[in-house]
Amino acid sequence: MNYYLSMNKQLDFVERMIKAAEYDAKNDSGISLIIGNRNGNTEWFTRKGNEARHYLSKTEEDLARQLAQVAYAKDFLKVAVIERRILADLCDKGLSRSAAVMYAHLAEPYARLSDMRKKLVHAYVLPVEEFVHQWENTAYQGKSFMPDTPLIFTEKGERVRSKSEKLIADKLLLLGVPYRYEYPVHLKRGALIHADFCLLDTKERTEVIHEHFGLMDHADYANSVIWKISQYENNGFRMGDRLLCTFESGDQVLNVKDFEKVIRDRFHIYGQNR
Repeated sequence: MNYYLSMNKQLDFVERMIKAAEYDAKNDSGISLIIGNRNGNTEWFTRKGNEARHYLSKTEEDLARQLAQVAYAKDFLKVAVIERRILADLCDKGLSRSAAVMYAHLAEPYARLSDMRKKLVHAYVLPVEEFVHQWENTAYQGKSFMPDTPLIFTEKGERVRSKSEKLIADKLLLLGVPYRYEYPVHLKRGALIHADFCLLDTKERTEVIHEHFGLMDHADYANSVIWKISQYENNGFRMGDRLLCTFESGDQVLNVKDFEKVIRDRFHIYGQNR
């Protein structure tokens, strides 16, 4: 089974990024931004045509950002329009391709920018390393712990609720799968569920939910599990694709080797542990 983002969704994504870039490019005034470095300090200058360059003070940062965004948008559009044409052709032929290819192409204009320009622009598509870093460092409010909850910490230093969750978290870290613990997932009709683990498919840039259900020999708990899984399914988290589950009971404990195999298969991880 492949887990590719559908070609129609990829094409829709490119269309939306093109519209965003076209909106920014409308602000093109024919003025270009020149960025320099003097004694370790960044300096901004503007130039129109062959005219002499004009110095921008730090109070004119908004103008510097606008000019940098316009230049980036124009460069992005050159790449995005070609990518749209390629995706449309693949759709017409009924072919599929990993979204990783699309993201890599669309990230090139931002990747080519100097660090000083990157600080001024809003990226339409980030290179994968920067995207993952941003995703992993997104702040969110998890669930609180009751005073009598055991103190259990993962290798990353996160507090979790059970030894099984620690095993899961540590295995994800070892396999290089980015995750958020007890991340709030907003579902239809205002429902909110704190997923045990929200994983990131870095190739397709999609989120995958992993729930660990540890009390399956308790009837009330098992019923709540059925409800929770149905909620995910009704919100597009299909079992085996964007929803992964592990189960435990008093007699059956978490099999870490089986869990590792599921993760390796789902995220196409081959070879030895990192």
